[in-house]
Amino acid sequence: MMAEKDFKPRIFYGLSLEKMVPEDHLVRVLSKVLNLGFVRDMCGKYYSYTGKPSVDPVVLFKMMLLGYFYGIDSERKLAESCSLNLAFRWYLKYDFDEPTPNHSVLSKARARFGKEVFEQFFQRILDMCVEKGLVSEGKLFVDATLVEADAALSSLVPRDNIIRLKEAPSEYVEKFFRDNAVEGGTDDEEDVNKGPGSGTGKKKGTSSDSMKWSFKNRGKKRTNKECRSSTDPDASYIARGGRGAFFCYKCSYAVNEQNRVITAVEVTPGAVADEYMLEELLDKQPLRVDEVCADSIYGTIENYRLCAERGLRPSITPRYSKRKKGRVPKEEYKYSPSRDVYICPEGKELTKSYYDKRRDRWQYATRTEDCRGCPLKSSCCPNRNIMVLARRVGQEYADWANLWLNTPRAKRTIKQRPLFSECAFAEAKTLHGLSRAKYRRLKNVTIQGLMTAAVQNIKRLISAHNRRERISTAKSSPEYLKSPLKLLSHLFLTIRLSFSV
Repeated sequence: MMAEKDFKPRIFYGLSLEKMVPEDHLVRVLSKVLNLGFVRDMCGKYYSYTGKPSVDPVVLFKMMLLGYFYGIDSERKLAESCSLNLAFRWYLKYDFDEPTPNHSVLSKARARFGKEVFEQFFQRILDMCVEKGLVSEGKLFVDATLVEADAALSSLVPRDNIIRLKEAPSEYVEKFFRDNAVEGGTDDEEDVNKGPGSGTGKKKGTSSDSMKWSFKNRGKKRTNKECRSSTDPDASYIARGGRGAFFCYKCSYAVNEQNRVITAVEVTPGAVADEYMLEELLDKQPLRVDEVCADSIYGTIENYRLCAERGLRPSITPRYSKRKKGRVPKEEYKYSPSRDVYICPEGKELTKSYYDKRRDRWQYATRTEDCRGCPLKSSCCPNRNIMVLARRVGQEYADWANLWLNTPRAKRTIKQRPLFSECAFAEAKTLHGLSRAKYRRLKNVTIQGLMTAAVQNIKRLISAHNRRERISTAKSSPEYLKSPLKLLSHLFLTIRLSFSV
């Protein structure tokens, strides 16, 4: 029999927020794991001691966390969800008839606090992870990803296309009163009729100028030194094969080995090279690091030198390309530090001949008579009369790194890299909205990167809390005490969960 739903509103309802929210809901676990009372101490200096009471900063941070947890990109939509969702109301401690904060409160608070408060918030969450034993000394995985900026290609303008005032404000006011005198009229009646500030010339930086410049430079290669976005000037113009050109930022993560806890975050314009951020990420580590793993783009002499000076083992493959197949490997040419020469497999010397200033390296070459008639010439230098090898300044650090890269542990660490750094970015982009910038300008995108990483670390805290709950529940059950087999299985589960991510 088919039923038909008939809804009749009642005058009184016996409802309670406490009963409406399920016990296993995320907000309940979040409320147990994370006490945000420290937020008031961080934000206290940004509020006055007098005036109308504001929205509790703890409530503001709770709203932001809900937005990042559930991937809500719009602050308007987040404020609406907090008003309609009963679980959100319970977490924010707002009753049925209480109006939740407006979306404008979030944007005003973000502008008032600045990125310094959000850096402190991320650091406080990281300290909690350290206290819970979720961060260990040892390996560190470093990587970066591009974050698409909230700017369209149609906003592309020349970098020097900036609107500048023709005169100072005081000069403008003085001219206004001079041109609009009350008594006796003015010397130039035509200017008075036009009104202050009027003129026939077009202001520099209008949209029509931008369109003309884009059409004129269509098809030309554009660089960040020449152009920028009028919508978001801090974003970098990047062109990638298969995707085309777009404006973007770059977010760098440092991920700890034990539980994939993010220990450092850096957000820069997209044009900043990845390898320059390694030192800043290492400076922010809460515990000692003895091994660093990163992509080959980080395999520069400067980073190898940095690792050597800090006593770190660099599991970073070299950036330079290897020799072609069929050629004599570069390792066959032995370098003599005392004589500063290379010795080829046939015993001939390659002496220092030329310094490449742009690439910061020396070139070593043989003599023509040494290579004439050599049996290895076809596989050594088939297209030249002499053999030329390049040695970068500081090559000894790269040679030191190669010794470590040939060990089984380094090869195993390099294979683990996608499971940590790349998975962290996949989680941030897929679930927490890091694939595209929610805000504009570098300081605001930095806030987004810090909050995304903080939410990912909070998820690690929740996972650790759930593991402890499962283990304590299993231990308190009567079956656990009676059955030796279940005792061993729970012991194995405890050990496994302690090493799991």
